[in-house]
Amino acid sequence: MTDDTDAQAHRRIALALAHTVTGSSSEDGPHPYIRRHLARHAASGGVLDDAHLSPAFLPWECGAAVRGLLGLPVIGAPHTRALAAWATVEPFVGDADHRSRASSLHLALFAGERDSHHPTQPVPGSLVRPLWADWELPANVVARTVATVRGLALLAVPGGRRILAAGDAEGTVRLWDPVTGAAVGGPMTGHRDGVDALVALTVPGGPVLLASAGRDHTVRVWDPMTGAETLELTGHDDWVNALTVIPGPDGTPLLASGDGEGTIRVHNSATGAQEGVIWSAHAAPVRALTTVTTERERALLVSAGHDGAVRLWDLSTHAPVRELRGGDARINALAAFTGADGRALVVAGDGEGVLRLWNLDRSDVPTVLGAHGDEDGHEGPTGQITTLSGFEGADGQPLLAVGDVTGAVRIWDPATAIVRHARSGHQGAVTAMAVLTGSQNRRLLATAGDDRTLRLWDPAAFVDVPGPRIRRCDRTQTVVAVSGNEGRPTAVLADRDGMVEIRDARSGALTSRWGERVRLPVTAATAVASGGRLLLVAASADRRVRFMVATTGQETTASLALVAEPGAKVTAAAAFAAADGSLRCALAVTDGTVHVCDPSDGTAYQYPSGHLAAVTGMTVFSGRGRRPRLVTAGRDGLVLVRDALTGSDAGNRMAGHKGAVNDVAVFQDDRARNLLATAGSDGTIRLWDASTGAEEGVINGHGGEVSSVVAFTSGRQLPRLASSGDDCVLRVWDPATGECVLSVVCGAPVRITGVPNGSRPALLLNGPAGYLCFEIDAEAL
Repeated sequence: MTDDTDAQAHRRIALALAHTVTGSSSEDGPHPYIRRHLARHAASGGVLDDAHLSPAFLPWECGAAVRGLLGLPVIGAPHTRALAAWATVEPFVGDADHRSRASSLHLALFAGERDSHHPTQPVPGSLVRPLWADWELPANVVARTVATVRGLALLAVPGGRRILAAGDAEGTVRLWDPVTGAAVGGPMTGHRDGVDALVALTVPGGPVLLASAGRDHTVRVWDPMTGAETLELTGHDDWVNALTVIPGPDGTPLLASGDGEGTIRVHNSATGAQEGVIWSAHAAPVRALTTVTTERERALLVSAGHDGAVRLWDLSTHAPVRELRGGDARINALAAFTGADGRALVVAGDGEGVLRLWNLDRSDVPTVLGAHGDEDGHEGPTGQITTLSGFEGADGQPLLAVGDVTGAVRIWDPATAIVRHARSGHQGAVTAMAVLTGSQNRRLLATAGDDRTLRLWDPAAFVDVPGPRIRRCDRTQTVVAVSGNEGRPTAVLADRDGMVEIRDARSGALTSRWGERVRLPVTAATAVASGGRLLLVAASADRRVRFMVATTGQETTASLALVAEPGAKVTAAAAFAAADGSLRCALAVTDGTVHVCDPSDGTAYQYPSGHLAAVTGMTVFSGRGRRPRLVTAGRDGLVLVRDALTGSDAGNRMAGHKGAVNDVAVFQDDRARNLLATAGSDGTIRLWDASTGAEEGVINGHGGEVSSVVAFTSGRQLPRLASSGDDCVLRVWDPATGECVLSVVCGAPVRITGVPNGSRPALLLNGPAGYLCFEIDAEAL
C-alpha cells in the first residue's frame, strides 16, 4: 500500500468514526475504540481538524496526545481552534471526569477566542459559563512533572528517536517523548536527594548512557533503555551541582563533576575510576561546567562558580590555564560554542541578570551582551540568569538561549547583540534547558521550570525587541470582589506597582484605572461598599495605609503611618463591622501585630497577632452576640481566632498543617455551624470548627501546594469549596464528603476570589496567565 493510499484509508476511517460520534447520544460517550484511535486516524489521514474531532468529542479523547499530533509548540488555525484549545489543557487534565474535561475545554475555547467575533459555543457536559477573560493558556507544554526538574538532557536512542531525560528535585530521573508528551519507561530512582544536572554520553561500541549529578554527593550512570543503574561515582563531600562530558584519550568519555565545596572531580565513565581532582577550583560552589575547543585545537575544561570566576583547565593535567573575569556577581550558568568566524566563545550568566561573552582567541575582556529586558521591554537587570544553551540557528549562525528566574525565555544573537523574546514564559524560574531537532529539522528548545512543566519552544517564532507584552496581572497582589453601587459586583485589582483597576466583575469592563503617578507598591488591600461608595483600604511598602474612593483614588482622609518595626510590611487585610455598624479594617503586619483602622478618621490601634511568622490570610465571621471574630492564617502553620475589635484570644489555636497556611475561608455546614477551610503548603485543605478549634476533616487531591480557598453554596444551598494551587488546576469540593466534584484546568497558578452573583456562584481567577471569571452550574453540584 502506498503512502497516499494509506492516508486515504485513514481519512475514510476518521470520517466514518466522526459521523458515528455526531450521531451518538450515549451518556457514556463514544465507543472506547473511537476514544482511543480517532485522533490518530485523523492525523494519519491528514484531517486532524475540528470537523473530525469536534469540541463535543475532545473531552472523551483518551488514546493520543493531541498536542503531539498537532506538533509542539501548537499554533492554532481557524480549522483547528478547538484542537489547539484542547492541547493547552490536555497536559493537566489527568484522569478527570468528563464534565471536568468539558468544563476545562469550554474555558480554554472562550479564552482563546476572546478577540473573535463568534461567541464560544457551550461544550456538552460543561458545568461552567464563562463571563469574561483576559487569559492565556500555554500552548507548548510537553508534560506536567511530579517535582521541579533541575536537569535536562537529550538522548538519541535506537530507531532515530529523540528522548528527553529530566532529573527532578526529588532525585528521580524520568524520560519523556517530546513529540507526544508521553512518559517513556519507568522512573530511574537511586539518588537519595535532588538531581541538579544531566548529561548524555556514548561509550565506543556501546549504547547511549545517561549520567546524573545528585545532591546526595554522587554521580550515577544509567542505561536509559532499561532504567538500570550501571555505575555510582563517589568522592564528593557536598552537593554535585554541575556535570559535563570530557573526551578521554582512548575514546572513553570522562565525566567532570563540580560540587558545593568548589571541587572538581574527573571519573572514567566506563570503570568509575577517578582520573583526577581539582581541589579548590573555586572559592564557592561550582555551578556550571562545559568544554571548549580553541582555535589551536586545544580542548579545555571551563568552570564557573558562585565566586564570580570563570576558569579554564587543561584536560590532561587538570592544571589552570587562565581565568576570565568580568564581574563579581555569582555565576549560575555557562555555555561554550563556536562563533560565526569559527572562534571559540564562552558565555556566562550571573545573578544580576547580566550576560558576558569571551572570545578565547582574542581577549580576556568580555563583551557584555546586556541584561534581560524589564517588563516594559527595556533592557536592564530583572533577575538572575538560571540557564544557558548555545545552538545553531536556521541560517547556520550561532545563537544563545537564555532562561532566568522570572520565567522568561530569550534568544540572543552574539554577533549582533540582538535579543528575541518568547511571547510567554514559565510561571516561575526556568530551571533547565536543552536543544533538540524537531520535525522538518526545526531547532526546538526544551525548558523546565519551577511551575513543574516541560515546554517546547520554536526559536524562529520569538519576537524582536522590545519583548513580549507582560501582563500587569502577573504582578497583582490583591483581587477583591465586593458589591458596589446598586449592588453591582465590582472587582478591585491592586498591584505591587500601586496601579489600581476597577472592573465590572460580571463583564470585565474596565470602569476606571489610576495610580500612574503614585506607583507605591501595594502589599495588601481590602475594599468594601460604604455609604454608596466603594472604599479601598491599601497598605503600601512605605508602611502607610491609605483610605480612598476605589473608583477615583481620591483619599477620604489623611494616610495613616503604621507604628511598626523598620522593614515590616502589611501582608493581609480584612474589613468588618464594629458593634455600631461602622466600618473597620484589620491589617496584619510582619512584626507580629494586627492594626485595626477606622477609615472614617484614619485612626488605628494594635494588638499582637499571636503568630510567630507572617500572616498570609484573614477572614471575619460573626461569633456569639454577633461579635466579629478575626481568623488569621500564618506561615508558622497556625490558624488563630480572636475578637476582631479587642484582640482577645478566643482560645482556638489550630495546628495541623505541615508547613505554612496560605489562605482561610469561613462557611456554614448543614447544622449552621461556622467552619473554617484552610489551604496549606502541604497540599491539604483542612476543616475546623471555628467555635472549638477541633479539626473536622482533611481534604487531599491537589498535586502540590494549595494557595487559595473560597466558599460558596450549591443550588441546594449546600456548602462547596473552591481551591487552587501550584498544580494549575482549580478544584471544587464537597466539604461534607471530601469529594472533588469538579476540576478545571487553569494552566497556571491562580488565586481565587468569590464574586457576589445572586443565586449563580461565580469565581474570579487571577495569576500569571491573566484574569478569568466564570459562573458554575450550582444545580449540577
